[in-house]
Amino acid sequence: MLNRLGIIMLSVWIAALLLALPSAAFAHERRMVEGFQFVVGWTGEPAYLGQPNGVDFGVSVPPPNSRDEPKPVEGLEKTVKVEVIFGAERRTFDLEPQFRRPGRYSADIVPTRTGDYRFRFFGTINGKNVDVTFDSADGKFDGVESTASVQFPQRLPDPVEASGQLADAKRLSTYALVAGLAGLLIGLVAYARSGRRAA
Repeated sequence: MLNRLGIIMLSVWIAALLLALPSAAFAHERRMVEGFQFVVGWTGEPAYLGQPNGVDFGVSVPPPNSRDEPKPVEGLEKTVKVEVIFGAERRTFDLEPQFRRPGRYSADIVPTRTGDYRFRFFGTINGKNVDVTFDSADGKFDGVESTASVQFPQRLPDPVEASGQLADAKRLSTYALVAGLAGLLIGLVAYARSGRRAA
């Protein structure tokens, strides 16, 4: 039988395990903003390059008593928008309420570059102005990964790399076409001159 110390140690170990599991399986950042609890991440994790995904956004009011459940804040699809930022690129999306998940919203997106993304939420919540940015570079939610590690049985080319190769091929074919036309023009001029000399 376990003695009292053994039971305490086992309880601590189980509690630590339970606390660790959600963060590993649900890599979202939680932050207090203007008295509201924000939960931010991707709708699908890990987030893979070129795969349909979305911004996952939850808002609730913390209860005065820690034993009570947080109160979800609804109707924010009318008052809050999200700006998705990658490097110098940025685009604003409307938020849509998630089915049967009060206080949860999403904006569909297909990420086309690997790396860190920023989500900026701006608007009003219950009359309070909010303008706050969450950055995957902080490590509290994931950036976008290449699909190479999960591809099977054959690895596909990286779409960004493939588009760059296609652009290079188009550029080379344009150069070749211009060079060919220039050679043809030079040949025609030389032929015309030789004909005049013969005449």
